[in-house]
Amino acid sequence: MLQLSYFCLTGEPDRAIELGTRALALEMDTADPGADIVTKNYMGIAYHITGNYFRAIDLLKHTIAAADEDAIRYERFGTSTVLSVSCRNWVVQSLAQTGVFNEGINFAQEGIQIAEKTNHRYSLAYINCSLGFLLVLKGDLNQAIEVLQRCQKFCQDANIRVLFPQITSYLGFAYALSSRVDEALPLLQQAESETLSIGRISGQSLRVNWQGESYLMAGRLDEAASLARRGFELSEKHRERGHGAWSLKLLGEVASCQVPVNVKDGEAYYSRALAVANELGMRPLKAHCHLGLGKLHLQVSHLEKGRVELKQAIELYHEMEMKFWLSKAEAALTGLS
Repeated sequence: MLQLSYFCLTGEPDRAIELGTRALALEMDTADPGADIVTKNYMGIAYHITGNYFRAIDLLKHTIAAADEDAIRYERFGTSTVLSVSCRNWVVQSLAQTGVFNEGINFAQEGIQIAEKTNHRYSLAYINCSLGFLLVLKGDLNQAIEVLQRCQKFCQDANIRVLFPQITSYLGFAYALSSRVDEALPLLQQAESETLSIGRISGQSLRVNWQGESYLMAGRLDEAASLARRGFELSEKHRERGHGAWSLKLLGEVASCQVPVNVKDGEAYYSRALAVANELGMRPLKAHCHLGLGKLHLQVSHLEKGRVELKQAIELYHEMEMKFWLSKAEAALTGLS
């Protein structure tokens, strides 16, 4: 079991899936529900990391049903977290990547209740961290900042270092999206140094990408492009396909901000990101790509193409209740009119 956790944290999710598959085959003849739940939890984490979000959701939902049995709902089974909470962490994050936000919030609230009842601070910090991640992706920034600041305090008070890179990255990106870039950049740099300090490689590609997004908001295109390329390289190395697609989207944004605008590269990067988003069911990213393509076409007076892309973005944002970005897409379309 420790090997599964190790491979998930250190950027080898494929090895975690392989090892977990073998472990489940061996456990078929045993009556140990704990071993089964722990193995499936780590496999769900690995599926999430590799961008297999729907597979992660399906496996973890079934595992939650088993872990919620009265006799074992608050058990840790030798791990660092309450397992019924841990499974919910990764359902929440996978649902966030696929744009099923309301269901993700429900799972997060259930996890918070379980963690509070057990008074297990690490589990409580982690489920709040996952909720904060979801709220950042949804664009509910005030709520995200409130949750992540609370989570940051949990971890500081209890010295839970393993979550520091995630929390500081998510909080920093929420600040950047809230036009607080000067506050965001130190936090995102801190997330990078903490990643290197504790060796939490998993998810580093997305944290690097969000740092790049924030540099782009600060108008520092060269640094944004460098971080986007680095994020993509990390995603390729550690099999984080979903995270790599976010880096491709950022490269599209960088190309769109160049003077003169680099239409060819912008379209190519957005299209590559969109292809992965469609394959993996990443609806928030899909909406962002349509928004980016719409704005790109408007910059070079391809008005009808721009209108089509913006309408697709608006439809998706409306479906997912992503009001922060919906307003931006609607403003772009109104400007076109």
